[in-house]
Amino acid sequence: MPSNSPDPLKNLRHLIIFFTLALPLTLCHAQGVIALSFDDPNTAASPSMIWQERNQKILQTLAFHDLKTVLFVCRNKVDDPRGRALVSSWAKAGHAIANHSATHPNFGSKKATAAQFEQELVSCDSFITAYANATKLFRFPFLKEGFSAEKRDSMRQILENHGYRNGYVSIDASDWYVDQMLCDSLRKNPYLDPRPYKEFYVSHILERANYYDSLAVLLTGRKVQHVLLLHHNLLNALFLDDVIRSLTAKGWAFHQTLDAYKDPIYREQPAIVPAGEGIIWGLAKAQEKHAKNLRYPAEDSEYEAERLLRALQKQ
Repeated sequence: MPSNSPDPLKNLRHLIIFFTLALPLTLCHAQGVIALSFDDPNTAASPSMIWQERNQKILQTLAFHDLKTVLFVCRNKVDDPRGRALVSSWAKAGHAIANHSATHPNFGSKKATAAQFEQELVSCDSFITAYANATKLFRFPFLKEGFSAEKRDSMRQILENHGYRNGYVSIDASDWYVDQMLCDSLRKNPYLDPRPYKEFYVSHILERANYYDSLAVLLTGRKVQHVLLLHHNLLNALFLDDVIRSLTAKGWAFHQTLDAYKDPIYREQPAIVPAGEGIIWGLAKAQEKHAKNLRYPAEDSEYEAERLLRALQKQ
C-alpha cells in the first residue's frame, strides 16, 4: 500500500480514542432526571383565576406532558366539598395523594412535640386514605424535621411505625415566594403583564436544579433521580408548561414521581440538627467539608427578593 494512502485501521483507532475520551465529558455535562411534586392544594381564589381554573390548568399541563406526580395534601386546606373535589380530580388523573400534615405546623420549632407530630400524621392519613391513589409518603411542612436529635429520631420512628417514608425533595426552590409577589402585583393591577415573573421563575428553577444536581454528583458520584418541590398555585397554573419545556430544552429527562422515589437516596436519613431541608442539602450538611458552604434555610424569600426586584425593574 502506498505510504500516502489512508490507513482504515488507523482511522478506526482514532475514532475509538475520540469517543472514549468524549463519552465521560458528555456524561459529565448531561443533565439529570427530574420528577415533579406539588404541595398545599387549596381552593382559595387567585387574583386572575378561580380555583377550578387554576387546578385544571396544572392538571392539563401535566397530562399534556404525560407526567404523573404526587400531591402532598394538608388536610385543613381541602377538608370540605370543594377541597375533596380538587383532590379527587388529581386522583382520577392518576396522580398519587400523599400526606403533608393536618394543619401545616413547623416541626422545626422548639415547641413541637413528637405527640403533636403523630396526631398531625394520623389525622391527614385518615383523610387521604379515602383516595385509591393514596401513598405512604409524608412531607414535612416547611421541610423542617425536628429541632433536636431526640425529636428528629422520634418523628422518624413514628413515620416507620405508621408505614410511612419521608417524602423528601432533592431540589427545593422558592416558587411560593414568586407566586406571592405575582399575586400581590395582580391585586394592585389586574392588567399587569406577568411575563417578567415567568422569565424570573423559569430562570430560578433552572438555577436551583443545576445547583442541587451538581451537589448531588459531588456527594454521591452519580446522577440521582431528582424530585422538585412546587406548589399548587397561580404561578404554576400560568407557567408550569414553560418550566417543563425549559428543563427539557436544557437536557433534563422527566420521570414519573413515584418511580423517582425508588432511587436509594430517598432512603437516607441525614444525622443533622436541626433536621430537614431537601435530601441533597441534608447529606451535604452531614459532611463537614460541604456544610460550611451551605446557607440556612436552604431556600427562602430572602435569597430571591432583591434579584426578583431587579428583574422586574428591567422591564
